[in-house]
Amino acid sequence: MKEKLARFGVDYASKILGLSEIEVHFKPQKFFKCNQTNASFLSDGYYIVISTDWLETANELDILKCSFHETRHAYQRACIDYPEIIYHDPKVVEIWHKDFEDYKRPGHDHYLNQEIEKDAIAFSDRLIEDIIDRANKKGDNNGKSINGF
Repeated sequence: MKEKLARFGVDYASKILGLSEIEVHFKPQKFFKCNQTNASFLSDGYYIVISTDWLETANELDILKCSFHETRHAYQRACIDYPEIIYHDPKVVEIWHKDFEDYKRPGHDHYLNQEIEKDAIAFSDRLIEDIIDRANKKGDNNGKSINGF
C-alpha cells in the first residue's frame, strides 16, 4: 500500500509538472550515500529511489510529501536538460543548475539553503495543501480521501 501511495504521488506531481515516465524504485537504506536520505531523484536515469526501510515507518502524509518533493527535483533537472521542451525562468534554472553541480546532502549545514531544496519543499507543501483543500470541499474534514485511491 505504501509503495502504491509513493507511486501515486510521483504520478500526480508528474502530471501537474508536465513530466512523463518518471519511474519509482524501492531500495534498502544502505543504497543511499547518506543515512539522512530517505529518497532521491537520480538524473542519470530520470528515476526516483525511495528507501524501503523509511517507507515501513513513514506515514501517508510524509510519503506524499516525499514523492512530490523528489518529482519536483525531476522537473528542475528536466528544465536544465531540456529547456526547449520544459520552460521555466532561465535565471531560476541557472541557479538550480549551480545547486545540482554543487549539491549539499541532508545533514550538511547548507542543505536547506539550496534553491532546489527550497523550491521542492514549497512545491510539495503546496500540493499537500491543494489535496487537503479538495478533500475539505468534498466534506472530508479528516483528509481520508487522500488514502482512498
